[in-house]
Amino acid sequence: MLDLNDLLPGAQHFYVYEVVCKCSYPDCNFGRNVGDVSPDLVALLEAIREDVGGPVRLTSACRCEQHNQDEGGVDGSVHCICEAADIQVEGGRHRFMVQKSAHRHDAEGVGTARGFVHVDVHKGNVKPRPSAWIY
Repeated sequence: MLDLNDLLPGAQHFYVYEVVCKCSYPDCNFGRNVGDVSPDLVALLEAIREDVGGPVRLTSACRCEQHNQDEGGVDGSVHCICEAADIQVEGGRHRFMVQKSAHRHDAEGVGTARGFVHVDVHKGNVKPRPSAWIY
């Protein structure tokens, strides 16, 4: 099991504590094991960070099924297979930069809300991809 302060495998700037499930369920630890987080997601997050010119804050990434339900997440959320992250955005310019970068680096899903942009790398059949939406 990875330590919360370890860099994610393949990452230069993102740590385990940023992506682990934020539920309060004992023994969850989803996102702390090698292989939990999609390497494609890590690469996308690093590319977005590079494009926006500095740190990006993740508000959500890996979610266990129960935490996803508690948060009002949709059934079959790609957060539950750790192929998605929500990036906090500060205003329209920052939102635009994150969206533009996500599309530039072939994100499969980009969802836009007032305070965050959801990005994912899911290529399977959980949700139709590629896709973009608003919350």
